[in-house]
Amino acid sequence: MILADAYHLAGSNYEAHQIYDPMLNKYLEEITSKNKDELNIIELFGAEYERIRSPIIAIQFLKDTNASDNLWKWTEDEFYYSPYFRCQHAYWLLENKKDIPAAFSKLLALFKEMPWIKEAAINIMVLIEKIDPNGKKGIAKEDIIKVKAIVEKNGWDSNEMHVLSIDI
Repeated sequence: MILADAYHLAGSNYEAHQIYDPMLNKYLEEITSKNKDELNIIELFGAEYERIRSPIIAIQFLKDTNASDNLWKWTEDEFYYSPYFRCQHAYWLLENKKDIPAAFSKLLALFKEMPWIKEAAINIMVLIEKIDPNGKKGIAKEDIIKVKAIVEKNGWDSNEMHVLSIDI
């Protein structure tokens, strides 16, 4: 599953699905053989079941099924250590809930725990430009200074990454 996720993130979707598809089909066959009518998200993504431990598949499932906030929360807990999942959840909040404070908080928390995650740092800067372009609202000034310093120190820019595009 890790290899499939790596292929997906590298843009090699064909190779990724050569791994994903048999695993997903196996679970679907299991459901059919037990006469279940619906997928059980806990059995599918829960760590204790060891079926589909892919933040990429989890995000796609949640988006495709128009999952509830509670289901997003449960899955977020399951993939807490996945920066990919955490970034994608923040983007989903922006795109679907228009919840800028929650998305900003998620990206900032991710950055504080994993300051090497370029995508979180760059998109924090994008959000700051949108919600406080003049720096007059005083949004987490110490945190913003730290984010800017790390972005500058590493020479990070937005090339070859997901950059937020939001209208507020």
